[in-house]
Amino acid sequence: MAGCTYLLYLAEDDNLGKTYFLGIGDNPSNLYVNALNPMTDKHTKTPILKWLTRVEANLSAQEEREMDSAFMHTSIDFSYPIGDLSLYIKVIRKY
Repeated sequence: MAGCTYLLYLAEDDNLGKTYFLGIGDNPSNLYVNALNPMTDKHTKTPILKWLTRVEANLSAQEEREMDSAFMHTSIDFSYPIGDLSLYIKVIRKY
């Protein structure tokens, strides 16, 4: 069975277009859960909290579960935008 390595990042679609690297790993579920913990990295705490606040304010519980599942069980590139902030997961290597 083939495996993949994934890259997870947040991108601001405002004038500055900042990108925040959240993590890399072979398991999208672990990557997603661990990377979206605002206590994991002080450099990404603010954008992670901003993302989590947007999720809570803009998605129903069902939509949030569907988004979580899509990121955690993907085998393809996937993104989810909320306002000017988007979360991306990309396959960067297949083996």
